[in-house]
Amino acid sequence: EISSSCHQPIIDNFAWCERVTGSRHELPCRHFDIMDLVPKGCYNEGDNFEKKKYDIFSSPLLLKPLCGTHGCNCPGLASVDMDVSGLPCVDNSRSKTGRLFQEGPSGPLFVVWALRLKRLGIKMGILENTPDIVIQTIYFLLYDLYDIFQIFADMEDCGHSGISRSRTYIIVVMRSAMKQIYCPVQLHTEISSFIKATVRTTPSDYLTASDLEVKLEAAEVARVRGIVFRSNSLDLSYLLNDRELDAIEQLCKAYEDRFEEQAVNDYNLVFFLGDNPGWAKTWSAVSKRIPTYRRNSSSGKMWYPSRGRWLTHAERCPSLQ
Repeated sequence: EISSSCHQPIIDNFAWCERVTGSRHELPCRHFDIMDLVPKGCYNEGDNFEKKKYDIFSSPLLLKPLCGTHGCNCPGLASVDMDVSGLPCVDNSRSKTGRLFQEGPSGPLFVVWALRLKRLGIKMGILENTPDIVIQTIYFLLYDLYDIFQIFADMEDCGHSGISRSRTYIIVVMRSAMKQIYCPVQLHTEISSFIKATVRTTPSDYLTASDLEVKLEAAEVARVRGIVFRSNSLDLSYLLNDRELDAIEQLCKAYEDRFEEQAVNDYNLVFFLGDNPGWAKTWSAVSKRIPTYRRNSSSGKMWYPSRGRWLTHAERCPSLQ
């Protein structure tokens, strides 16, 4: 994991798993940049993806990168039976203007990921990314040795139909080492269909905070923004800045113009206040889902006009499933 802000949560998650399971394991190696697996300068940044693939595939694989857990070069990326990776999706994302897909800056990371699978003979790999990833890129990298299956998934597949987060999972299986007994795409369809027929959440289901929790978060926002905290109020609109209030006004008007109903009467209506409504209406009005969390979601608020408050940080956790 290259982002330093993610390092402590990884350790915390490992500790939480041990507490829940009652087991004890040595803290695993934590490496930084997947590009540390190949020599620096082994490819030219200005070349196209095909040439970068040729140069990287012609390079040695460095199996002892620096480890953040032990402070030395650890062989933590040795061969495994199954690899699960979530590679950067910024060059495949619809939210990026002028996206370049595999020709973008993240392209070489996919090549190194594929190189490791091949060189170490890893039998199965699962790659998570945005649905717009060019699947032909994966075929170009791996199809000589691996069968490839692509699954498209959304949160409703596991019952969370009140959340929006479309992803794709690309399963690659070494042809000479595995035997297919059932199609994974068909299996996903059958299981998700059963779940969707059994349980379906709505955006209002994630409003689980008690009055005390709402007031505690409001008190912190009031402190940060230099506003007098109102301990007797659960309407948090007094804590919003002018830009956020203007966004709510614009979105409420757009909702009422479109649906001919008052926005405050829709309990499942959510506005994301981190975007400019003049550029994009990021809301649940059409999809009936909490908008997808993006990089600016940590500061932007998910506002419920019917409740006069935003989704608290604690409430965001189950909506990030």
